[in-house]
Amino acid sequence: MSLSEEQFALEVLPQILENRYGYKLCFIERDILPGGAYMDDVVNVIKRSRRTVVILSPNYVNGPAMFELEAAIKTALEFTTVKLILVEFKPCQEPESLPCKVKKALRILPRITWKMSTSPAGNKHFWKRLRYHMPVKRIKRTEDKSLHTFLPPVTGLDSRKPPY
Repeated sequence: MSLSEEQFALEVLPQILENRYGYKLCFIERDILPGGAYMDDVVNVIKRSRRTVVILSPNYVNGPAMFELEAAIKTALEFTTVKLILVEFKPCQEPESLPCKVKKALRILPRITWKMSTSPAGNKHFWKRLRYHMPVKRIKRTEDKSLHTFLPPVTGLDSRKPPY
């Protein structure tokens, strides 16, 4: 089964990053209300984000959505709290018409390559690299999940004998 770019972006990423790792993702297709000024909405979402993940594919780099990448680059240069992560879903040739700043950003920004595997979760190296570039996720501990619940109980130890 071949995974489409849209399935990867709208199904696989949220399944792993939101459900498994607890990140809050914003997808223009899913989370932006229609009827607003599209360009302004995109820029405002990028400004409020700590990371912007751009999925690169032939459809993306040759389509009208390149505005999103340009806006993300401009915002990252303006606001140092915004970081960009490039995910290469399929190899693609960058168009000659790209602005110089975008071409330079494509060369220097972190780029993580998606490799097709039998299951999206099976691409462990990809998820590890992506999480490395994501903000640190704090694990919330509840009272019943304290450190001692992870350690086996110590029984039958005699203080006079070594435990082996």
